Amino acid sequence: MPISENKARSLRGELYHAFTPELVAERRRCARACTKYNKAGEDETMTRRRQVELWKDVVGDTRPLPPRKEGSTEADDEELLGSEPWVEAPFHADYGTNVRLGEGVFINFNCTIIDTCLVSIGSRTLLAPNVSLYSGTHPLDPDLRNGTNGPESGKPITIEEDVWIGGNVTICPGVTVGRGSTVGAGSVVTKVSCTTSHILSLRKTCADTCAPECGAIHGCGRKPSKGYQASAEKYHYRGGESRYSKNRGRCLSSRRRDRVCRCSRSHKDLVASLAR
Repeated sequence: MPISENKARSLRGELYHAFTPELVAERRRCARACTKYNKAGEDETMTRRRQVELWKDVVGDTRPLPPRKEGSTEADDEELLGSEPWVEAPFHADYGTNVRLGEGVFINFNCTIIDTCLVSIGSRTLLAPNVSLYSGTHPLDPDLRNGTNGPESGKPITIEEDVWIGGNVTICPGVTVGRGSTVGAGSVVTKVSCTTSHILSLRKTCADTCAPECGAIHGCGRKPSKGYQASAEKYHYRGGESRYSKNRGRCLSSRRRDRVCRCSRSHKDLVASLAR
C-alpha cells in the first residue's frame, strides 16, 4: 500500500506533520495493540505463543509463526519459539511498525519507544526496566516548533547485538550503540557510537565523559570539550591533566575546572554503575 509523502518524510528523518489523519490513525492502532498486549500480561493462563502473537500485532509483523507440533507440550512450544523476543508489559510505542527486534532480545517492563524513525535492537540485547528510546525530535526554533501545528522530525536509533542497557536509560535520536556495549543505569545517551565499550553513568551531578575506546558519552547533558577524554579513574584534556582522587572521592583539576566533573561520587560507586 503506497504511503503519503508526509509519512515518507518522517521515515527519512525530514520535517513532517504528525497530526495528519493517516499518522493519527496509525498511532491509535498501536495504542490499542499495546493496551491489548499489556492487559494480556495480567492473565496467568496466557501462553507463550499467545504472547508472541500479540507482540507481532504491536509491531505490525504479519509473518506467521511456526506451527505448533502435534502432540507437543506447552514447554515444547515455548522451546520452538525460543528465538522470539521477550517483552515484559507494560510496553508503549508510537507506531510499533518502525520497531525491529533481533532474536533473543529481552525488554523489561515500562519500556517506551518513540519510533518516528526506525528503531532497531540487535539480537541477544537486554534492556532493564524503564528504558526509553526516542527517535523523534522537534525544531529548536519555537516559532517553527509551534505546538501541534508545527513540524517534527526524527533520526533512527540502532542498538547492535549483545548490548546491555541498564535501568532508567534514555537514548536520543540518531544514536548508535555498538555491539557488546554496556550502558550504565541512569545514562542519557545522545551522541554515542561505539563498539564493545562501557558507558559509565555519572548521574545528574556529573559532566559528560568519554571512555578511551569510545566516542562522546553523555550522562547529564553537558558537552565535553574537544580532545577531552575520561575514564573511571583519570580525566585528560588538552593543555592539562586532572586526576580522580580515590582518597578524597572527587575530581581534581589542575586547570580549566569547567571541563571536569566536580562530582562527589567515589571511585567505587562509579565503577559499580557498570554492574547495574
